[in-house]
Amino acid sequence: MEISSLPSITEVDLSHNLLTGTIPSTFGNCRTLEASNVSYNQLTGPVPSSGIAF
Repeated sequence: MEISSLPSITEVDLSHNLLTGTIPSTFGNCRTLEASNVSYNQLTGPVPSSGIAF
């Protein structure tokens, strides 16, 4: 399941998970997302445009 498919998600904490790659552009579709934490991973590339501060 993709996080972006959750209709009412407001917070997500993916910190310290050894994630690699890019933040999926579909994160920009999370209109109800108010807070997120993806620190301490190896993510690269642009932050999805949605007005959300990552």
